[in-house]
Amino acid sequence: MSFIVRSPSGRVRGMSRGAKVLAVTVIGASMTVLDTTIVNVARDTLSKEFRSSASAVSWVWSAYSIVFAAVLLASGRLADRYGRRRIYTTGPLVWFGYRFPCQSSSQENVIVVDQVM
Repeated sequence: MSFIVRSPSGRVRGMSRGAKVLAVTVIGASMTVLDTTIVNVARDTLSKEFRSSASAVSWVWSAYSIVFAAVLLASGRLADRYGRRRIYTTGPLVWFGYRFPCQSSSQENVIVVDQVM
């Protein structure tokens, strides 16, 4: 697959459609991996900052995993109904909107609830 497409006259037109789809998919997958890694790395810090037990902090990860799986299924259904492009572009916007309260919270209960949202 070529990332640069040349027209018959030899001019460079930019990325092909397949390359653009690949790039967007890689960015979306990277966001998921990054977010999961952040939650895993932050477990010890959450435990120390909130002075909570390991079981309380594991609720953050459990809530994240359960909701992630549910949203994945629902997003697939919505994408079938309303179009993949529309759902794929609104997904990160919704994700950023719901992650902000979680990042600015100061109580572990709020973090768990924000993860579920």
